Amino acid sequence: MLRRVAFYTVALVLLAAYVWFGTNSIRLTTYNVNVAGLPQQLDGLRILHLSDLHGKEFGRRQERLQATVDSLDFDIAVLTGDFVDAVKQVKQPALDVVPVLKGKPTFYVFGNHDMRPECDVTREFTALGVQVLRDRAVAILVRGGSVWIAGVDYAYSTAANLDSALSRIPSGQTTLLLAHAPGVFGQATSRGVDVVLTGHTHGGQVRLPFLGAVWAPGQGFAPVHSWGLFTSGKTSMIVSAGLGESIVPFRFNCRPEVVLVTLRSAPGR
Repeated sequence: MLRRVAFYTVALVLLAAYVWFGTNSIRLTTYNVNVAGLPQQLDGLRILHLSDLHGKEFGRRQERLQATVDSLDFDIAVLTGDFVDAVKQVKQPALDVVPVLKGKPTFYVFGNHDMRPECDVTREFTALGVQVLRDRAVAILVRGGSVWIAGVDYAYSTAANLDSALSRIPSGQTTLLLAHAPGVFGQATSRGVDVVLTGHTHGGQVRLPFLGAVWAPGQGFAPVHSWGLFTSGKTSMIVSAGLGESIVPFRFNCRPEVVLVTLRSAPGR
């Protein structure tokens, strides 16, 4: 009897430690994405992608997040929404992320949480030099080349103003689309967007070995686009597992992540 109690006690302690580590440690996930017709000077362009902070703090002034980012070389940073949580309504952890980004050009789109007036950080982010993209696109000169970055407001299943956001982009230009949720993938594919960067799913937060995410918002059980790299036609989409949590206050087999995307030239367009 005592052996059985001891065994289950140790097992519970080990499980709790695994869940704590999986909820509070940060992993780096890297992707190489082929882009048809990418100008040669943009070959190797690196994009840091953060998503779904939900007001979470990784140490004082995000020092543990900074330790991860400090080791990385990147050209652009993108933040794909839900940096403020609608329940916590605390903005400072989101604002503390910006100094971590080394002064690189940074772009931000709204998620379903930060679209609420009490969670809106547009004024604060703009003052810190972050460009907030609400259904619009901007061109950025980097590495001697030009890339267009479009952003749409929280796109749960579709983006109502995607056509408007893309309308200024000349034909044949390399285009990145920032959207909070992966439901925009079909629209982006039909419009020839090169790369889509999204979050919202938290990777499912709970992922079973060999089976993947149990559930994700907007997709239900056994979601298809819960996490990772997806391709359709010329369009690639990366879904970040994000940094924070909501509803379920822990992660299992789905650590918070920092994503680094490297664009590679591919023939044709």
